[in-house]
Amino acid sequence: MRNIFLLISFISVTLPAKAYDMQGLMDAFYSVVMIRGYNTTGGLAYGSGVVVGDNKVITNCHVLRATKQPWVSRGEDTYAITSVKADAWHDLCLVSTHTMPFKTAKIGSSAELKRGQEVAGIGHSNGVPAPLTSRGYVKGLYPDNPGYVIRTSAKFLMGASGSGLFDMNGRLVGINTFKTAGIGGGIHFALPIEWLASLEKQPEITEFPIQG
Repeated sequence: MRNIFLLISFISVTLPAKAYDMQGLMDAFYSVVMIRGYNTTGGLAYGSGVVVGDNKVITNCHVLRATKQPWVSRGEDTYAITSVKADAWHDLCLVSTHTMPFKTAKIGSSAELKRGQEVAGIGHSNGVPAPLTSRGYVKGLYPDNPGYVIRTSAKFLMGASGSGLFDMNGRLVGINTFKTAGIGGGIHFALPIEWLASLEKQPEITEFPIQG
């Protein structure tokens, strides 16, 4: 319940009336999960992901590269990752898990975004157990067929790699992946959700850590 209050408070304080879809953003919030696993040296690695289908989560491959037995978590609930489809070139992975009850994100399109449009990044920055929401604006769109790599002012920190970038109707438009260093947090980039279609065609891998 506290998570719902935090999300509503964020939206109410930062956005004008009728500029967003409250239910859509709440659904987006609950489609974001944490991905965790012990790395090869015994330390705990973590990142974020977005549920995009039944027991399917999209994330960044670099979240999984050092983890031997990764799992998806929400609060105290954990779900073992059983396989992964990897597009190492684009740093996107689609993991499959044991049965999860989580809401699936609504899929949007990076191609429909406009420069200056409001967006929201939702992820587990700094490894916090509940997702954090960061409002920002589209600062640049770079064509990379299909879709556009998105430059945004919606900030994210370590732990939010693989998290979702959503439009203000709660539709998933990108996966937060990398940022540049700089004063004020640098520049943040998300990969287009259109790349999910080709990712789904990749072969399944069942051995961890993944290579590439």
